[in-house]
Amino acid sequence: MKEEKVLQRKIKRGHTLSNHELLAIFDMEEPEKWFRIHVKHYKIFSSEIECKMIALKNYALLNFYFQNYLMKGETVDYLFSCQDVEILNLFLRHNLLSVEDQFKLIELGNPDLFRTYLNNWYIDPAAQERLVNLQNKEMIRVYITYHRFDPEIELAFVKQNNPSLLQYYVKKYKVSQEAKDILFANGDHNVLQAYIYTWVYPKAWIKK
Repeated sequence: MKEEKVLQRKIKRGHTLSNHELLAIFDMEEPEKWFRIHVKHYKIFSSEIECKMIALKNYALLNFYFQNYLMKGETVDYLFSCQDVEILNLFLRHNLLSVEDQFKLIELGNPDLFRTYLNNWYIDPAAQERLVNLQNKEMIRVYITYHRFDPEIELAFVKQNNPSLLQYYVKKYKVSQEAKDILFANGDHNVLQAYIYTWVYPKAWIKK
């Protein structure tokens, strides 16, 4: 009990803590409270402790931490392995992902989480390619809502010839000449109509 009081005083005074002392917080009453005080001053440098803190599921604490500090790679792996949607949602609002973690997000296949990320960040061309190759229509539609594909990825996407997605895409983005040639070669009436009425004769689209 005496050791706990000493630790509480150190936390209140903004002292640095050893890993042993940080682990001891989990045995105290209201560990969330004491971590909230501590992380106002210091990042946690142990992935083990970051993961244990995340497992407390105190959303106010985690929102503050994610907003102010970068996670260690092992901690991000833990977040994706847990697949806790609420916690991942908080994390994705505040953190630009590495390409490898963008792959994990895409492969998770959760449109709502993908939407949260794209509302704040972008994905690398390699991740765009992974998205197109997986051919998850819902995830691709979410991506198109926020961003266009890089030119080479756009070509691969157009070549897949998914009419409903292409119709949505060409209403938002004017494709390259090479991609346009593929669209016309594919000859889907609805896709061509969407492209022509949006970019060639927009007034005709308005009349319809």
